Amino acid sequence: MGIVFLLVLTVSAFSHELPMVEPEAVGLSTERLSRIDKVMEMHVAQQKIAGGVTLLARHGKIAHLGAYRKFRIESPIL
Repeated sequence: MGIVFLLVLTVSAFSHELPMVEPEAVGLSTERLSRIDKVMEMHVAQQKIAGGVTLLARHGKIAHLGAYRKFRIESPIL
């Protein structure tokens, strides 16, 4: 969990330097990028991965940023 938090924190800090844009503004497709979310969520649901962060930038602009994690309610974080 510490690594995921660190990655999210790093991405968050890094994203302040790069502007977030609509994917179409840099020649990408919102519809096609949504496939990333579906695949990552599927891998988390199937417990193939515990979680992850995706960032896709083009021409110095962030077009996609996603964070994926399965929360376990039954085991509280101390």
